[in-house]
Amino acid sequence: MRFTLYTDKTVAQCLSAVNQRVRGGTRAGLEGWTEKSGAFSLAVSTRVARRFARKTRLQATLEREGGVTIIRGFVPDGVGRQGQIVIFGALLVVWFLLLAGGNALLAIIAVISGAWLFIPLTGDHHNSTVLMRELRSLLKAKDTPPSKKPTQPKSAAARTPTPASRPTAFPSTRRPTSSQRSAKPPPR
Repeated sequence: MRFTLYTDKTVAQCLSAVNQRVRGGTRAGLEGWTEKSGAFSLAVSTRVARRFARKTRLQATLEREGGVTIIRGFVPDGVGRQGQIVIFGALLVVWFLLLAGGNALLAIIAVISGAWLFIPLTGDHHNSTVLMRELRSLLKAKDTPPSKKPTQPKSAAARTPTPASRPTAFPSTRRPTSSQRSAKPPPR
């Protein structure tokens, strides 16, 4: 799965954060490396079917464009449960057709390949989720670029009068209230 993420951190801050997480040892058991050019890699290993270890590696590069750091990379994402059901269902149909056609050896190979596929499909699916979650939290990265707040230049802010500082050169055009009308006019 190819991905593009955005963060406000600089490239140096991102690489420093990745180095600290990898060197410090974390609960996720991350491994990895960084390069000064902005490339880095993270890897995590988990057990699949309680016996087999599957290591998945995320590789990415960092680029600074317009005040935003862009993280572009790739991580094998495996297949979720629904996709696995489709794949193994198709392998079961192939197994049955090969067995019905008299090709017992090819049918056995189909069953073994299904078992062999289960490890990377399941492991990569779980590991890619862990790696992407760690990357997002580590670099405070988001799927969309951060919005920049519009700033006014100081000269424009100085020219715009505020409601309290408006000059009151014109007399008030309000009508007098009833208490002001009933009062006696001043003598002439």
